[in-house]
Amino acid sequence: MKKVSLTYENSISTGSVKRLIFILSCSILVGEAISHWIANTLIPLPQWGGATLDSALLLFLVFPILYFFIFRPFTAYVAGRKQVEQALLDASTRLSHLIATSSILLFSMRVVGEKLHTKWVSDNLGNLLGYTKEEVMQPDWWLNHLHPEDRGRVVAASAELFNGKQVALDYRFKHKNGHEVWIHDEQKLVCDEQGMPVEVVSSWSDISERKEAEERIRSLAFYDPLTKLPNRRLLHDRLQQALAASARSRQHGALIFLDLDRFKILNDTHGHGMGDQLLLGVAHRLQTSVRGEDTVARLGGDEFVVVLGALGEYTNEAAAQAQLLADKIRAVLAEPYQLSVQAEKHKSHIVHHSSSSIGVVLFLGHEASVEELMKRADLAMYEAKHAGRNTICFFDPAMQLALNARAALEEHMRQALAEQYRLYYQMQVGEQGHIVGVEALIRWQHPERGLLLPDEFIPLAEETGLIVPIGKWVLQTACAQLKAWESDPRTRDLKIAVNVSACQFRQADFVEHVRSALEQTGAGAERLKLEITESLILNDIEDTIAKMQQINQFGVNFAMDDFGTGYSSLSNLQRLPLNQIKIDQSFIRDMAADTSSAVIVNAILTMGKSLGMEVIAEGVETEGQRDYLSRQGCRAYQGYLFGNPVPLAEFEQLLKRG
Repeated sequence: MKKVSLTYENSISTGSVKRLIFILSCSILVGEAISHWIANTLIPLPQWGGATLDSALLLFLVFPILYFFIFRPFTAYVAGRKQVEQALLDASTRLSHLIATSSILLFSMRVVGEKLHTKWVSDNLGNLLGYTKEEVMQPDWWLNHLHPEDRGRVVAASAELFNGKQVALDYRFKHKNGHEVWIHDEQKLVCDEQGMPVEVVSSWSDISERKEAEERIRSLAFYDPLTKLPNRRLLHDRLQQALAASARSRQHGALIFLDLDRFKILNDTHGHGMGDQLLLGVAHRLQTSVRGEDTVARLGGDEFVVVLGALGEYTNEAAAQAQLLADKIRAVLAEPYQLSVQAEKHKSHIVHHSSSSIGVVLFLGHEASVEELMKRADLAMYEAKHAGRNTICFFDPAMQLALNARAALEEHMRQALAEQYRLYYQMQVGEQGHIVGVEALIRWQHPERGLLLPDEFIPLAEETGLIVPIGKWVLQTACAQLKAWESDPRTRDLKIAVNVSACQFRQADFVEHVRSALEQTGAGAERLKLEITESLILNDIEDTIAKMQQINQFGVNFAMDDFGTGYSSLSNLQRLPLNQIKIDQSFIRDMAADTSSAVIVNAILTMGKSLGMEVIAEGVETEGQRDYLSRQGCRAYQGYLFGNPVPLAEFEQLLKRG
């Protein structure tokens, strides 16, 4: 290599430099001996060697630039892209696994004109509904599998999507194996950049178990367990509906009240099992004797009620129609009954003859309340019994004598001064028996009849609208008492519960009145509790929720009074800002002897716990009731066992005595 270098050290030029670089490169690549031969042989540097060397030099200069500014960033981009794609693939796989095991079905439908065509459905379709994806892609698959009774309602609700609303609804859907599945469907419309509808995305969840639980509770609360007929609670609602329908159509209706004659003799001689057979037979005959739109209910024991509607515009015509139906019922119930008797080894049958005493009262619109109609029909039925049984008696105006006192009471109520009203207080206690609050209960110190209980005048006040000023007085007085108790260590932590009627709550200024009562008295809102009933949420639930939320912002708590006697759904109950639910005293009273009542009590306690609400039992009168409730997890009580409603002074004396 030294010899090669010396050969050119005295003749430096561009060509010689390229030749030198070429020779040096060859020495590196192929060895010194061959390089020496090339140096002696290839003088001057061949043309191809110069061109090659020029290209190599250019490459050495350009390659770093290409590497750092093009190749390296591109390589990093490709690597990053692969990482993103892999991350997306991993996320997609995880999501697929989650959806496959989820109980929520994801669904997408294309908007094609006015129709919805299935676009995509999640992989857990088969687990929830049994269908394949190919079946789901058929035109109108979703619409065709809706329950016929729900289809119109669901289609109408889904149409609201195009008005910019998000839709959530429950409906029945046909499973592939033929049974019905209750679906909770939440839908949302997706639009393109121009605002045109593109697709509807929705999530479905199977709520069949929840619906079954609701139906079981509803059945226990509203249907007679023996005959499966509506019970007193549901009858009350059906009769309200009949009155409303009569008011709209201006057609008369009728209430038939019947009682089986000498039913007790059958029970006493052959046992309650035989009596149950007769009651089942009576229920069946009644149902087959009336029209489909009429209601047959069992009040309890051997008492049944039939509600008839649309009997005619004129009183005489309606009375004649009611007489025909009552005669038909009396004749049908008087036919012999074949009842089974269980002997030691075999069954035998006996023929039992029965009859009924029937009372009938006509109604038109809301001229009389449900309670009033029931009283009149009951009076007429007893007149039928007094007339010799197995007969029919219409309510006679002569029976109105007992109702005259009611009219006088209304007149006195309109003239009553605030000074005639009194608030009595009934304590509410915790698990250890300590007082945690009170319920304020109104009394009327009537100038002629003495002290009247709420049942004697509140229903009338609600019918006449007088409940609104009375309710305002109660709320104002309770707030003033809360303020007065703040200075006493024994009472400053007590809460006062005030009943609010549906009529009072519906007033447009109700929220403002609550705020005003708190501000004027200076009472602490957190110690005021308003008790509402389930009837509030049956009409205009959105308005109810809005008012409750506004009042809740003041710090006022809400309790659901007489829970279990209405029929609000659990989904509606979850939407209300409730702090407490009160088990109706009818369930507490009957739970020892009635399995259905005990089941309802347990269900309410469990539900309250799951919803994070306090549950208080109302109408606790015995230690046995208190002990049973305590074992079931109830922690708050109210009832005569702990104290009667008493005037303020007497209640404060009780506190002083401890």
